[in-house]
Amino acid sequence: MIIDNQKNNDVSEIELTIHGINTLRCLGYLVIYTNSYANTTEDGCPDTNGYGFEAAVSKDGLVIDVGIHAKIPEGGYVLSGNEKSETLIRQHIKIGSNVSYNIQTKKVKVTNSEININITTVELKLEAIKVKIDDAKVNLYDVDISNAQLNYDKAKALHNEMVNLKIKYEISENPLFEMRVINQKRFEVSDLLSEATYYLMPSYAVEGRGIWHRPVEKNLDEMRILLDKLKEVGINILYVETIYDGYTIYPSEILEMHPKVKNGNYGEYGIDYLKALIAEGHKRGIEVHAWSHILRTRDYSKVVLDHPEWLIETLDGKTTVTYYGSFFDPSNPGVKEYLVSIIDEILTNYDLDGFQYDYIRYPAKFESPLDKEMISGFTEYAMDSFKLLHGLSGDVRLLINDPNISIKWDEFKRNAVTDVVKAMSDKIREYPDVDISIDVSPVPDMAKANYMQDWTVWVKNGWVDIICPMIYMGDTKSVIKYAEDIRNIIGNRVYQYTGIAPVYYGFSELINQQQIEVLQGVTLGTTMFETINLLGNKDYEYALKLSTNRKEAIAPHTETKTVIIGVFDEILDKVNRIYIPNQAMTKDQFCHITNDIHFIKAMNATNAKDITLIKEKVHSLNGMIPIYAEGAAIDRIQEDLTRLELILDIKISQDLIKRGIWNPEFVKERPIANNFD
Repeated sequence: MIIDNQKNNDVSEIELTIHGINTLRCLGYLVIYTNSYANTTEDGCPDTNGYGFEAAVSKDGLVIDVGIHAKIPEGGYVLSGNEKSETLIRQHIKIGSNVSYNIQTKKVKVTNSEININITTVELKLEAIKVKIDDAKVNLYDVDISNAQLNYDKAKALHNEMVNLKIKYEISENPLFEMRVINQKRFEVSDLLSEATYYLMPSYAVEGRGIWHRPVEKNLDEMRILLDKLKEVGINILYVETIYDGYTIYPSEILEMHPKVKNGNYGEYGIDYLKALIAEGHKRGIEVHAWSHILRTRDYSKVVLDHPEWLIETLDGKTTVTYYGSFFDPSNPGVKEYLVSIIDEILTNYDLDGFQYDYIRYPAKFESPLDKEMISGFTEYAMDSFKLLHGLSGDVRLLINDPNISIKWDEFKRNAVTDVVKAMSDKIREYPDVDISIDVSPVPDMAKANYMQDWTVWVKNGWVDIICPMIYMGDTKSVIKYAEDIRNIIGNRVYQYTGIAPVYYGFSELINQQQIEVLQGVTLGTTMFETINLLGNKDYEYALKLSTNRKEAIAPHTETKTVIIGVFDEILDKVNRIYIPNQAMTKDQFCHITNDIHFIKAMNATNAKDITLIKEKVHSLNGMIPIYAEGAAIDRIQEDLTRLELILDIKISQDLIKRGIWNPEFVKERPIANNFD
């Protein structure tokens, strides 16, 4: 039940019904969690999932935080809800709301004063920014402290004006003027503190900064505008949708060109969108990777019209299996040959930096946990092969009613997808300097069960170089949790450039940047979905340039020598700008670390054996940093060197695999690179 009593123009009261205290948050529930709740996270939040919304209430009854997860205040509590109750919290409870509850009546009373909410919100934001500025100073973070401090001071002055206006408001006979001015100043403060937040985010000189792009450019001028903007906001990897909806974006002998670019005119490059994009991208230092839909197609595709038997069917015989279209049968040798042939066509004719597998799966069994199961994968070839493999007879559509056979049917499909990945990767490995990346579901067990996508095998067998797990969530804590789990799985085999999409799903640019910031401590880069949300969005562009993309960056997977120089030049730059001015390194210490760095930069880095020697030297230097620096500078330099060690470790693995010295499919342990010439 909700009771909304509008007291006056400024104050309103809302009454909500709670469903329990320190209990499980079921669908639609509004629950209170106190300090006595046992099931909390390490940072003191209720251990709820990422699909609700919460408000933290202080011991004085003041709301001090709202979000998907909120920490339980000492002596206070958290109001937590999902579905309908989530909507109630979002609509009626703000930072600065006054909240109380009655255990007997199970009622929560929320009192909202617009002026109090505005001023409290500003005060809490000011406090948070002040803490971050002080932390950055003490810990010698490479962020823009001076501009952050300048914004903080301006915001603090505006806050003081708001407090004085509140006093006038309380005694005014016609307070509308003061209320309007307070509202205006709150927006000014919010903009200043958002900028300050961006200034306090680190930016790395070696980092994967990718973005997915769907071609719409009809001419060379439009393409150059696109690439100039991506360069301006710090993007270094462009994943361009190259094969999708059964079309290509280049003149192909196998498929037709996509209508969106078919009649384009790209100047000196003629009608060839892909050729133009690669050449113009390389001029700007932007890598171009062919983002390709592998098993998803459309029933009007030229290949499908020639081979309708290649399309899988659902249990009831449909070939358009989802909103996204139709899917090829990966168990069919003809499909595999087609996919290998189109890869061969692309890489023979285009100087691509990488090839990316998307839709390398079956359609989802469940679009959401509440959906009815959608069983697919049926073709005459697949069913005959499956029966032959397991000595079965009859209709597979009926046989899978037996749970044991259903499990084998899913295993058959997973193996079919994996076989396609191996065949495609074997073909791509024939072309030097082409990196293989995958877009996959971020939870391995779900990927296997829901999409027949056993990507951990692909990684462990050395068939891919980059993983872009699609962690498309607004809940930053969940994004980090999934990204950390993936890093533990992939180890030193591949680079992880985590796929994020908060702006695409309606969350703010600030959340996008916060996700990038926290992922910097976990992975080696991010990939944003997609350009349509970035281009022309001035707030988004501004946020990138002001924060995580302040520095121009090179991707970790690029040429080893370039990466090493990039990391060490950044360290020396921070020594001169931050550590020496803050007495965290002496001139004598600077000479010693500089000599070691110059020695490592001069080492050969052409193969796994060379890189192993470099990694050993970097590790040794890392151990010497407590002698070469003081205080927080030790931690900062060691963080940079540890990150470089990870990059070098991945490069050793990938060099051994690409040279054919190590085949992880058959030999699990990586050989010692020093044993090879």
